Amino acid sequence: MRTDKPFTRNATSRKTGDRALSRRSSMFQEIGKITATEMARNAQIDPRLFLQVLRDENFDWHRANAPWRVKIGSAEHQEMQRVLKLILRTETLTY
Repeated sequence: MRTDKPFTRNATSRKTGDRALSRRSSMFQEIGKITATEMARNAQIDPRLFLQVLRDENFDWHRANAPWRVKIGSAEHQEMQRVLKLILRTETLTY
């Protein structure tokens, strides 16, 4: 039996009858987390602008080229929200 196919069963799941996680369902492992792109889209801001401003902030907790994914409600999430609010305020002042 090939184990690299989506929805295949492994030895443990044969005993329980549960389906093994596929590559497609890996997004369910991210419950409780949010990305910068999702935050920007929810606020109707260009995600590229938000990501650039986040990079310019140079946070100690974020590594270069790492994804901008944080736990909702964490200190990192609050810092990202602060930056998002700053962008929203700046955009309203320029119009």
